[in-house]
Amino acid sequence: MKKILYVAPLVAGFQDILEGSIESKGLPSFILPLKKLQESKEYTVDIVLVSKFNNEFNIKVDWINKENIVANINNDLSTKNYILKVIRKAKSSFQVINSLLKLTKKNKYEVIYCHGKAAVWGNFISIIRRIPCAYRVYGTVSVYEDLKKYGKLIGSVKHPIYTLIFKLPKKFLMITDDGSQGDKVYELMKPKTHRYPFYFLLNGVDHQSIEEIDSSFILKDVKYLFHAGRIDPIKRQDRNIEILKVLKDKGYDLKLYLSGHFDEESDYYKHLVQLIKKFNLEDRVKFLGPIDRDKLKAYSYYSVCTLLMGDISNTGNVFYEVFSTGSIVVGLDGIGLRKFIENNKNGYLVNDNNDAVFSIEKLLNASNEELNAVRSGAIRESRIKLENWDKRVNKEIDLLTQGDSVISE
Repeated sequence: MKKILYVAPLVAGFQDILEGSIESKGLPSFILPLKKLQESKEYTVDIVLVSKFNNEFNIKVDWINKENIVANINNDLSTKNYILKVIRKAKSSFQVINSLLKLTKKNKYEVIYCHGKAAVWGNFISIIRRIPCAYRVYGTVSVYEDLKKYGKLIGSVKHPIYTLIFKLPKKFLMITDDGSQGDKVYELMKPKTHRYPFYFLLNGVDHQSIEEIDSSFILKDVKYLFHAGRIDPIKRQDRNIEILKVLKDKGYDLKLYLSGHFDEESDYYKHLVQLIKKFNLEDRVKFLGPIDRDKLKAYSYYSVCTLLMGDISNTGNVFYEVFSTGSIVVGLDGIGLRKFIENNKNGYLVNDNNDAVFSIEKLLNASNEELNAVRSGAIRESRIKLENWDKRVNKEIDLLTQGDSVISE
């Protein structure tokens, strides 16, 4: 059986699997290709994990086991002590390099598949060992904005890991089209020599109607706003709380459900809790934690709207899943959402919190006929632009596994 070496951080969805969940509750774009490779009769995957996960693995799914995780490198950088953080990062990098050198000496790998910034050493080892390296990036956060603001030189210095990812030779680079404009980053940072194939792809989606999904747990008489995504400053859940406060002051009886992974010790989570207390919203805001895709779609569909007010990217997996089911999305206007939403037709694009409040008031006073027209428009657009997950995963695996097993001279 052919072997593929994954180098990856511990993404939220994979942590669910390691902790005993049968279904991942995050990042299907990482989980589904890995699962399909493992279930194939032709490939098996070794995983070098770069994480701060120190618990015992409690894997209950049948498509992966703890033997597949050949190294778990501690990368806990949560300290606020800068010197200690540098020391930990250096130690982690050394351990990743050492593990990869040993593994690639001991085993024959068809390809090293690097995921995210934490995997950049895998690209270096691929060059040393002359093994093809495929690279997967799930978005480029603020890199494009910094390149525009500071220019290519200073912008590249501000993002040294991304600079290496774009410059080093590889079999291919694949970036999620999540609204953070990774295609433009590639055009600005691509190497002048040793060009490699570049793929800028939308994620897939499971096209389902709401009738196919169990929604019996939803309290249909409760009006609520909904947001899904890890609790993180980049997602700007604080804006959702501020919007709820304005609507409360206007006399609307609404709740806010926030789903997604969160760390109770994180500064941002604590900030949100303080904001909720400041606005006296303790009885109106609920943290749901991570939920599976069917519950995500149900919560979203029966909400007044799904609020997506992040600064950089609002067209990740959450948007694709809920939009495809006909949920009504109110999102911060940006290049990502504009590819899907025609304002006031199949969703709502807003410039700030006040715009969002205005749109939500329109929805609260809209007729069922008007709401159904928005839902139908969302479903129609989703079916035109988004592949189902099976097709999307097959495309990625075909790119990963095609070609020679060594870099040509």
